[in-house]
Order: sequence, then structure tokens, then C-alpha cells
Amino acid sequence: MAELIQSVIARLLIKEVSDPRLRSATITAVDLAPDGKNAIVFFSLLDPSDENIKAAVTAFQKATGFFRVRLSQSTELRHTPKLIFKYDASLIVAERVSHLLSRVDDK
Repeated sequence: MAELIQSVIARLLIKEVSDPRLRSATITAVDLAPDGKNAIVFFSLLDPSDENIKAAVTAFQKATGFFRVRLSQSTELRHTPKLIFKYDASLIVAERVSHLLSRVDDK
């Protein structure tokens, strides 16, 4: 179910969302609560500056209703979960760890 939600939101983001703050956003994962009532939708950005992250979070918060309605229309989920959008910093952390490991290897 989480993969279905991720797929639908990613498709909507590409085809139906025109907000420039979300132009470079990519849906990286969805964490669905066991009861299916809440879904945390993780996203990343091509340019992850603090300003862009805040702008994207604000844009996602404003568009949550749109995503939820379209998710309901596009799927046959018994309950459409409440969507909570969060920035996924794991890519940045992984890049930092990789950089540090490469520096250790060089020494």
C-alpha cells in the first residue's frame, strides 16, 4: 500500500502540480501506519538549501488536501490516509558518510 501511495503522489507531482516550489521534489518513500490512517511521505530536492526545504514543506502542507483527494480518486483504498510530508535528509547524510569514508581511505 505504501508503494501505491508513493507511486500515485509521484505521478501527481509530475503531471498535475504546477507549484514552482515543488518542481524539483521527488518522493523517496512512504511510511504507512499499521492502521492505514496516517502516511508520512518523504521527499527530496535537487537543491536542498534550507530555504528550498522550508518552501517545499509549506507548499506540500498547502497541497495536502489536493493530494489526498486525488489519492482517493485514483485508488481503491478503504481509507485514504492523512498525508504528512517530511523532508528526507537520508541522501545528504549518506553523501556525508561516503565523503568521510573516502577521506579515511585516502589517508
